Amino acid sequence: MANITGNSEKSKGKRSGSLPFADYLHAVKKSDSARYNALIAEIKNATCIRWDYTISRYENGISRPGELHRRLIAEVIARHSGETGWTGDQLFPAELYRK
Repeated sequence: MANITGNSEKSKGKRSGSLPFADYLHAVKKSDSARYNALIAEIKNATCIRWDYTISRYENGISRPGELHRRLIAEVIARHSGETGWTGDQLFPAELYRK
């Protein structure tokens, strides 16, 4: 399974590090597009998100999911990756977003 790691440094108020959530999605997409599509569908189903656009905003760090969505996404990622130690706040670190 893909390893979820990220750089949590900030620079000049812009997100300079990569989000662990985005890193994981990119690793899955690179290895198997069918698995990636299934993962996105499972995230959308778990969070009741209807639009790929919303997932894209989360993936690109444009917006940070709310607490409930972070928790639900972390649960889906844990089931998908087999790594149960990840939380929503680890996948979407607050310090990577503008304040």
